[in-house]
Amino acid sequence: MPAPIIGRQNTLRAIAEHDSGILLDGGPLGDILLPNRYIPPNFTLHEELEVFLSFDSEDRLIATTEKPLVMAGEFALLRVVATTRIGAFLDWGMPKDLLLPFAEQVRRLEVGGRELVHVRLDEVSNRLVASAKLRKFLGNTAPAGKQGGDKVHLITKPTLGRKPSSTTNTGVSSPRASNIPFPNLVSPAPVTSPASKTTASSISPSSLPATPKSLPPPNNSLPSFKPPKTASSRSTTKVLQNKFAPNSGCPKTPSNKP
Repeated sequence: MPAPIIGRQNTLRAIAEHDSGILLDGGPLGDILLPNRYIPPNFTLHEELEVFLSFDSEDRLIATTEKPLVMAGEFALLRVVATTRIGAFLDWGMPKDLLLPFAEQVRRLEVGGRELVHVRLDEVSNRLVASAKLRKFLGNTAPAGKQGGDKVHLITKPTLGRKPSSTTNTGVSSPRASNIPFPNLVSPAPVTSPASKTTASSISPSSLPATPKSLPPPNNSLPSFKPPKTASSRSTTKVLQNKFAPNSGCPKTPSNKP
């Protein structure tokens, strides 16, 4: 018996009854409880049943016959139902919402919005979590069990007026989420104005501004500056000249000669 995979569908055998349901043989995972509300009618011990393994609200590993919108290793477009300090919670069709941690988000999320995520089993916490960082989960090899010519379900980028459709050999995602419309991925057509439609061929030489034939050489010489003489400065200069002139009648200095 192969080891059951958490977050996937597994075929397990009922081995014992329990007050809360039926115990299934989980191999290395131990006995796994299938609650009473998930037991099919007329089901008996030692029969095999296809169940999905996940954790309940008390973080106990349980089995359920319900199928989620997406399983571990798949991609899906899920709706945001709550945002908290530890991350956002997504509706994936199970009683306990799926956590999208802050570290795995690529943008700010709001309640009611949708986000394309990949579901995986966290190796540290051993819990199912979502991640919006999709590049690290993409590869160039075919999915396990797939080969050339097989049909796979995709989440595609729709064009205007068309719905997403399944394609062959381009990738794989959850079959239940492949028909959910992908939001806000169609780029709007560029808006062009009449002025932007002018091309180089429509411009004629006559429409260009005329270029002057020659320009005067630059005059790098600066005129010399002479401060103007005022009336007061001219009169002062004249008085000083008359006072110290040789024939101005000034008394001569006595000579010391005998």
